[in-house]
Amino acid sequence: MSIFRSRSREAVLALLCAAVIGAWAVAVVTAANTETPPPMPGVAPSQLVDDLARATAAGSWDEAASVAADLSVWGDDALPAISKGLRRGDEELSRMLLRSLWGIKSDGATSLLVSVVTPASGEVLVGEALGRLANRGVSRPLTPLEFATLTRLILSDDLYSPTMAGAAARVLGNCREVPAERRAAPILARFIVEIPRVQPGDEVPRERYSYVSPRVFRLNKFLLAFSYIGTEAISLVSEARQGRAADPEMHEWLTLALGMAGDPEVAGELEQMVREETDTSTRIEAIRAYSRSAGEAAIPLLVSLLDDMTVTGPSGCARTGTEMDKEYPIRMVASDELSGLGRADLWKGRRRPSN
Repeated sequence: MSIFRSRSREAVLALLCAAVIGAWAVAVVTAANTETPPPMPGVAPSQLVDDLARATAAGSWDEAASVAADLSVWGDDALPAISKGLRRGDEELSRMLLRSLWGIKSDGATSLLVSVVTPASGEVLVGEALGRLANRGVSRPLTPLEFATLTRLILSDDLYSPTMAGAAARVLGNCREVPAERRAAPILARFIVEIPRVQPGDEVPRERYSYVSPRVFRLNKFLLAFSYIGTEAISLVSEARQGRAADPEMHEWLTLALGMAGDPEVAGELEQMVREETDTSTRIEAIRAYSRSAGEAAIPLLVSLLDDMTVTGPSGCARTGTEMDKEYPIRMVASDELSGLGRADLWKGRRRPSN
């Protein structure tokens, strides 16, 4: 009987040890797979907004930038305080709060940025909000006022409209809960106006950092808007292109728009543009449009461009006279597009061609 009891105790102890070891192993794996959240600043969001207001009022911009970054760390928990701060009506404070929102990558922050795009915000803050919304998908429906404001910015023809219209077009193109045709119609209407009107050399200071010519820089904003809408924009743009077949310039840019929207029917035309276009800035757009149009079939041509060191020429580039002109040659555009097609392996580790 004692032997039986001894063995029973040994079995129980063995089971207990196994359970402890198993629990320890699970805890270790769980800890290894759990990301440690960034430490929160010791100051609450409402206090950070007050600190930001004092810093901007004093013109202490380095301090303001630091406080704005701390506010971003709070994520969505900072949104109520930021929203309340925006209602103070202080333009400089609001600009820094928009900077904080830009650092919060959430639907809530995006929604709050969109809410700033109204006439009551004023031109400066609307422009700032549009810039912060670039490349961010808007996943909620627009209010009637928000849609009307974006449409007005796209279609209006005031002094600042070429730059503002393109920025607004990008935002509207990314408003995914708005029906595609409602988004595409005003964007297409303004694009058609801008194609013949915007000329090389017609530059404003906000465009000086582009590596393409001022004209292509402006028109590219509309191309990006079509890329956000995607294939649902093809029918409307194709119809417009057919009606302007006799105008070579219109045909070319509307073909680029179709390519950016992912229309495979224009892949052949775009390939020809990539091979024959003499304006480097326009050729850059053709490469991007061709990649989106042809998909994997574009890979051989893109690989051949990895040895192309052509850069935007000094007569067309807004950054003439600086080394920055050479930072984004054709080969880098090709690398970007190969990455977009999931084939970064074709350029990573490749020896850079000599000039």
